[in-house]
Amino acid sequence: MVLTGGVRVIDKTACGAELTDIGILSDSFEATPDGIKSRMNEVQSVLRNNRIISEENRQKLIGTIGELKTLEALLNLDKRHIIINDVQLLFDPPLKLRYKSWGSKFVHSAKIDHVVVGPIGAVAIESKYWSAETLDAVLRKGDFDPYSQAMRMRRALKHFLRERMDPTPWVYALVSMSGAGSYRPYRTCKKVVAPQGLCKRIMRGSRTTDEQIEEVVYWLSGTRI
Repeated sequence: MVLTGGVRVIDKTACGAELTDIGILSDSFEATPDGIKSRMNEVQSVLRNNRIISEENRQKLIGTIGELKTLEALLNLDKRHIIINDVQLLFDPPLKLRYKSWGSKFVHSAKIDHVVVGPIGAVAIESKYWSAETLDAVLRKGDFDPYSQAMRMRRALKHFLRERMDPTPWVYALVSMSGAGSYRPYRTCKKVVAPQGLCKRIMRGSRTTDEQIEEVVYWLSGTRI
């Protein structure tokens, strides 16, 4: 666990871990302001100078920038909060989720970029680094949007905790949208904010006891605090 200012960070394999496995990025980095800055510089350098990476890995690098910007903003949370990166949830039996283009689908796992646990409850955060033009194009195509994705992650996280905790803490979902800013499309009520607006959203409520916070962190990370 990394202590950064007041907030605690469960330092798991976050922000480009898949790219370290295949040698595109260096190994782990510390979730501190200096560590994030160094990682950001590395990602941007690879994007500028490496012309032979695949389009798939280029998109993963761009996604890593979004995750880093989100993590950088979350470090401003106070000591009551714990950040858990790259949360992997497993379901047996599989969980039924609804997808816009596929209808209902049974899933055996779900990945959440960041979960913040604190007095408000558990907040699932989906990070995107998109321009407004990219976001508009994705929404027009209609196959996928990050807002419905975040709601699926909220449902998955709530189901996961409900199976293990009684009472179940409050569970929320936010989309951290870098590049496009705080952009909310027509007919959506999902919470979409720029990274700098995350802490204000997360710190405005108190519904969860210290004991619940400790239990959520344990079930999501295996770490006792």
